[in-house]
Amino acid sequence: MFLNKKKIWNRVFSEKKIEELPWVFNTYPQDIFDIFISNIKEGYSFLDYGGGTGKYVPLFQNKFDLTVADISEKALEICKNEYKEVKVVCTTSPSCFKNDSFGGILCWGVLHHIEPKYWRRLIKDFKRILKKEGFLLLGGFSINDFEFQGKKRISPFTKKESFAFDCEMEEILKEQNFDILLSGEYHFIEAITNNNRIFKYYLLQAKQ
Repeated sequence: MFLNKKKIWNRVFSEKKIEELPWVFNTYPQDIFDIFISNIKEGYSFLDYGGGTGKYVPLFQNKFDLTVADISEKALEICKNEYKEVKVVCTTSPSCFKNDSFGGILCWGVLHHIEPKYWRRLIKDFKRILKKEGFLLLGGFSINDFEFQGKKRISPFTKKESFAFDCEMEEILKEQNFDILLSGEYHFIEAITNNNRIFKYYLLQAKQ
């Protein structure tokens, strides 16, 4: 699944310098991340899905048994060069992981690059690989972000469509038996462009 996206993201990380990629430097809602982290038992296995260059490794590496997964070998090379002890997995889907593998999963700034018709399959896989009552934090561009008039836009980096989170995502999460502990919008100034941007986030717990 998503083999074409693998080529696209390898191209992005090959052709662009890190300094040209806004998401590497964008801020995140520290209070929400803190709540998320505090709910996961120290020492548990943890997955940063779509973790790319390892931006969030410092938040998790000393607390959990961390795995960074990404579709791009090029991004993971950057991560490994910076954090040599971190486990990395190059994959196009979470289906490669075993059932009940992780106490926590972060998927931040990833799913808006994937067509909504695949969201259900991915969320179902996240539920499968989470431990019972494990935690998932999702974040992606909000339908209220200025670039997503009509739900989608063309990404300036991939040159492909990306898709905002809307009510469909919430319906999928409930359908897959997640408790929505927190949800909201995070407003931030995008690095490099200085544009006002909006992420939609969900802090979730898998029901038994």
